[in-house]
Amino acid sequence: MVLFSIKGIDYELGKGGLLLLGVTVQQIQDNLKDIDKAWTIDGKWLKRGFEFADFKEAFSFMTGVALVVEKADHHPDWDNSYKKVNIAPTTHEADGLTEKDFKLAAQIDKIAKYTGK
Repeated sequence: MVLFSIKGIDYELGKGGLLLLGVTVQQIQDNLKDIDKAWTIDGKWLKRGFEFADFKEAFSFMTGVALVVEKADHHPDWDNSYKKVNIAPTTHEADGLTEKDFKLAAQIDKIAKYTGK
């Protein structure tokens, strides 16, 4: 729930207190339509977990994502444990979600489909 807006930036109350969102609630709703339903919003983060057949497949996926994020200069937080990968894009400069995060999530979805998820 948006508490207030300043210059088109919405502020809402999240788990950790007041959150700045680099996109409006309507933009978030619109962008969620373009990414896999497995993505969730947790405060200022988009989050999704992936489970692959084995480490080799997980690492192949991570390599594909690494090439995309490096080119875009937009690096998500992520972790890997054997065949599991968790990814959490956010825009650190905006201290919240922006269009870049949703675009990255859509690219990550394509890489996941290519590598078996």
